[in-house]
Amino acid sequence: MDAPFFRLADALDALPCMADPSSREIVIGQLPSAIAGAIHRHNQRRMEVMEILRACLDYRDGVRQLLAVAQGLEGDSLPLRRLSAVVAEVLPQLGG
Repeated sequence: MDAPFFRLADALDALPCMADPSSREIVIGQLPSAIAGAIHRHNQRRMEVMEILRACLDYRDGVRQLLAVAQGLEGDSLPLRRLSAVVAEVLPQLGG
């Protein structure tokens, strides 16, 4: 993985909805079933956040769908605005 991936993972990991397993479960449950089914679950938060991101990157518009779910849960929070900015900056570098 390269720097753009980890920048995106850092921004995603900073969201309150990624803080605990039950909230990540809600995020995953809101994603399309193909993406949700491709996520390898992990006991460690950072690893699971990276798996969520990897799965979303494997699907067309997957990161945008993840961003939409996060927006629905987080509203207009500062961490969400940071994630949106990082997505806009690095997604083209990741082929999204």
